[in-house]
Amino acid sequence: MTFITKMGLWFTKAEENELKGNSNVDRLKIAKEKLHLPDKLVLRFSEKGLSYREMRAMLNLPKKQKYSDMTTEQLVTLRNKVLFRLQKEIDGHIFSWNRLKKQIQLVAKAKGVDLNIV
Repeated sequence: MTFITKMGLWFTKAEENELKGNSNVDRLKIAKEKLHLPDKLVLRFSEKGLSYREMRAMLNLPKKQKYSDMTTEQLVTLRNKVLFRLQKEIDGHIFSWNRLKKQIQLVAKAKGVDLNIV
């Protein structure tokens, strides 16, 4: 849920009319209520974010669901937006962990510590 909501929300014109609010902040509150998101969760606007329909489709994905059981909207959103960003985030984590590993190895070497403990 956190990964999906971190992507942000960007309303289409039809969604702006559907979520009747005086401002985008009001629409954001209405969307948060309709999506049954916890109060603690921060939902933000992003031009590269998901539309309200896409966000709803992603949040309604069961944990273990076959691709053949997913709706077209869920599959298209996964393909075009979600999986690409997930891969990018995972690559960032891998890079960070590898950098940290190298730093630990350098410190251990400088202090004469052998990390090849069996």
